[in-house]
Amino acid sequence: MKKVITLIMTLVILCSFAVTSFAITFTDVAADAWYNSFVYALAEEGVINGYEENGVSLYKPDKKVTVAEFIKLIVAASAPTIKYDLVEADFEHWAAKYVKVAENFGVLEEGEYAVGDMNREITRIEVVKLLARCDIMIRESWQKSSDKMFTDTQDLTADQMIYLNHAVGIGVISGDPAGTFRPNDGLKRSESAKIIYTYLNTNN
Repeated sequence: MKKVITLIMTLVILCSFAVTSFAITFTDVAADAWYNSFVYALAEEGVINGYEENGVSLYKPDKKVTVAEFIKLIVAASAPTIKYDLVEADFEHWAAKYVKVAENFGVLEEGEYAVGDMNREITRIEVVKLLARCDIMIRESWQKSSDKMFTDTQDLTADQMIYLNHAVGIGVISGDPAGTFRPNDGLKRSESAKIIYTYLNTNN
């Protein structure tokens, strides 16, 4: 969780210049509001967005956050490079693709949140749980895997790339010296021994 807070604070420091320099402006976020820098920094990063009402951009700072909204915020902040539009969701809701990514990373158990949960207010203890899980299961593995670029994974689906990045992040998969992963090749018994041994001895 400290890493999540550090990420947000870093964004705030980088974006702590005058509000008028931001491309996005919310008419209901006062210049002296304590949350001003946080809101605009995350808006510039594309993590949050506001509401358009009668041609006016609003953030609605006092509006309660729903389960769907927070899952989207924390998952998008933890793994910003995923092409979410390509993720195949399990139910009909605008946030279902973020739920699916969270499930793929092990942040959520399959079915832990269903369509009926999406529009209710999220509790503060749920927020703490999701922060901790995303920090451990997404951000750390994603950051560790960011330097490992394979040359033959362009045909993998968004879900498959999530699984691959997670496996690379925890050290189970490393590819070969040629920089390829060979996603559709078979697995040798010697390779399976290395993978399972590493899996059993990795610190998630």
